[in-house]
Amino acid sequence: MSEASSEILLEAKGIQKTFKKGKLLIPVLRGVDFSIVRGESVAIVGASGAGKSTLLHILGTLEEPTAGKVFFEGKDVFAGSEDERSRFRNRHLGFVFQFHYLLPEFTALENVAMAGLIAGRHEKFLNPLAEELLTEVGLAHRLHHKPGELSGGESQRVAVARALMMKPELMLGDELTGNLDSENSNNLISLLLELNRRRGVSLVVVTHDVALAKKMSRVVEMRDGRLVS
Repeated sequence: MSEASSEILLEAKGIQKTFKKGKLLIPVLRGVDFSIVRGESVAIVGASGAGKSTLLHILGTLEEPTAGKVFFEGKDVFAGSEDERSRFRNRHLGFVFQFHYLLPEFTALENVAMAGLIAGRHEKFLNPLAEELLTEVGLAHRLHHKPGELSGGESQRVAVARALMMKPELMLGDELTGNLDSENSNNLISLLLELNRRRGVSLVVVTHDVALAKKMSRVVEMRDGRLVS
């Protein structure tokens, strides 16, 4: 694993999230403080319904908090418009979810290059980088295969390569081994930790996978909408 510097990359302060269901208010996050430094790898663990995924989505600006602030490199990520947050996500964050969400009509190479196309970069510059990333995750022989022709483990590796396309400082993972067997889970964990070590990309993963959590540099537990360790 990489040795994290003391520089805080992302910091959340006093995060609260309440959902409304009819007239009922459902508090999910009850004042969460969290930070990660550059190069660190953190697992967030806890029972289902504890608020782990909601916190991860807020850290990734996919959802807005009811109260509290999130800072990335010292800047309030919710201070700007939704378009600004979209650009922020595209440039600085990579996401890997339990379901890979690959576009079925596109090849592995095209799926990985998509983030660059969204950012307005030219295809002729993106394809070599996408090929390099797929080679790095062990899929040089699968460049032109579509998701329906890939195994579950291979699809998650494509998702990891896609998450790295814009060279993010932080990768966020939500139960990313949830649909994989033990062999593919172990392979994916090893890949992520190697990327953390070699590229210095920080990792925050929400997981029930004990093996994955133990290999992160830090484990925090969420219980009833609060971090307790």
